[in-house]
Amino acid sequence: MLDRSFLPRVVRYSPARMATGDEPLSRDAALEALRLRLLAAARRRLSPADAEDLTQETLLLLATKYAHVSEPSELVALGIGILRKKRADLWRKAARRGEASAEEPDPRTLPDGGPLPDAQARDRERLRLFAEAAARLDGRCREILRRKLEGMSFVEIARELGRPVNTIYSWDFRCHEGLRKVLGPRFRFVSGEEER
Repeated sequence: MLDRSFLPRVVRYSPARMATGDEPLSRDAALEALRLRLLAAARRRLSPADAEDLTQETLLLLATKYAHVSEPSELVALGIGILRKKRADLWRKAARRGEASAEEPDPRTLPDGGPLPDAQARDRERLRLFAEAAARLDGRCREILRRKLEGMSFVEIARELGRPVNTIYSWDFRCHEGLRKVLGPRFRFVSGEEER
């Protein structure tokens, strides 16, 4: 019979539990626990094969590019952020090719595909707050945000601006930090992480 005594510790964890649990988790144990969470998050909106691929790509990045990060709570935040970006890239590529989207239908839409009135109002408010905050950023940040909203990838932006891709990643990170400072507590609402 399979011993399932380890499941509650591995499956039902939170970043706080990982960071302040009874015994500190090693980096490998944290990555294994994170793999389960990433896979579950990816499967919510992707096919099983795509979910597995994106999870593996995320873990590969964490193991190679971010090998210096060992704090479990930082690994969770970083892993989820990477997975979100990779999932968005996958959907953007599918849309460019004209393929059916891997995304589930949005529960905020009407059966005919139109948005619900309250969802429309929230989206308009998010857009208004975003536009006001973006106007307060420097010109370089506004240009990067504009190009990202047009659907350009980081590679395309780097090519257009004549800069290395890693420089664009750094600038983008600083722009997001600037938006976070300008928006303050409204950032989570504008980014769609929580409803107002």
